[in-house]
Amino acid sequence: MHSWELPSATPPTKFLTLPVELRLRIAEYALEQHPAAGIPHIGLHLPESKHQYRPSENLSLLRVCRQFELDFTSLAYNKTRFTLWTEKDVTCIQGLPLRKLRSMRKLGFNPSSVRSERWTGTGSLDSYFCSLEQLRLDELSIFWSHKWIQMVDVRSLVLFLRRLRHVKTIKFVLYGKQERNRSDYCALVGAIMKEDHFQRYDALGAPNIEATWWDWNLNTEGDIITFQAQEPRPVLPEEDYMLLMKPKVDALMAEAEKAAAL
Repeated sequence: MHSWELPSATPPTKFLTLPVELRLRIAEYALEQHPAAGIPHIGLHLPESKHQYRPSENLSLLRVCRQFELDFTSLAYNKTRFTLWTEKDVTCIQGLPLRKLRSMRKLGFNPSSVRSERWTGTGSLDSYFCSLEQLRLDELSIFWSHKWIQMVDVRSLVLFLRRLRHVKTIKFVLYGKQERNRSDYCALVGAIMKEDHFQRYDALGAPNIEATWWDWNLNTEGDIITFQAQEPRPVLPEEDYMLLMKPKVDALMAEAEKAAAL
């Protein structure tokens, strides 16, 4: 070949001829979302945010061809945050095929437009979000509007948290006035600890142990209450239980003092 002759071009590699592992790695990169995707900005008016994010946009890769749908559906549902704003949205997710439900890892949810029994269940044995045992969520983000704690049956919410399974992290994203968030946090956490003590030592059939124990934290800058799922607390004599809970009670009292000073 003469020096002035261009080398022949290498034929382009077709994506579907690549090894499956490499295709999945490329698709994983394409499907990755920002950690806050689907969570309305704290400064926005919550009802106006429902149309600003569409999970379907992150699923568009599945519409390229039949092979993409077969190869990447589980991965796409794993990487995408789905959002529930209405009763219709809840009905839609309850009707999804089992494969898609089991692949979901992130849900955002606005409870103000959905009857509580649709997502907390109506019976004491209903231990799954929206009654969907198939869900295995890494993160459930709940969007709470202004004065949310006055609009919800706190004890029903606490009982739901006690029996909830298959959720690793719950984030209460608070869209109310910032100065109220600390006092609302104290009210909720106080109700959780009060109910736990009651169920262990005073309720009918005690001890009634929770399915999931939660460690909680308030991020006052981000207006987010985070609950991390833990193993149930052991059955203990009441005196030992009180010693175990004392650091949490002290921390709650300190937060309550800060809230009172605002």
